Amino acid sequence: MKFLVSSSILILIAGIMWAAVGCMLIIMASTWLSFEEPQTAIRFIIMGLILALVIYFGGFYKLVNKNLDRIAAMSEKNNIFSFISLKSYLIIPLMIVLGISLRHSEIDKAYLAIAYIAMGGALFLSSTKYFRALLLKSVK
Repeated sequence: MKFLVSSSILILIAGIMWAAVGCMLIIMASTWLSFEEPQTAIRFIIMGLILALVIYFGGFYKLVNKNLDRIAAMSEKNNIFSFISLKSYLIIPLMIVLGISLRHSEIDKAYLAIAYIAMGGALFLSSTKYFRALLLKSVK
């Protein structure tokens, strides 16, 4: 059974997924930082946000544009799971395993929170490009 949807729905699904995963990572990091002194937590949050911008502009920005171009080139109706590329589907399990491994490692959760804020922030920021593309597409 194939679930065929428009490219607008694919863009919406991609944006929701990127935003949801980004929020999940930020919430996990926030939980870990809630056990720290406020000054330490603020320093770690700032470091994570700076890294989020580096990740976004260093790679995710181009990745989202590439994915939006790929979706735009598709036919009118497409499989609902084509909101990301096959290559991305192969990378996702690796990222999940890496995340689980890091969470169960000896690394202090406060320091791990920096990486989670960085990745979560970059994912959430990237999701806004999908939503913007969807809004611009609906205005046309």
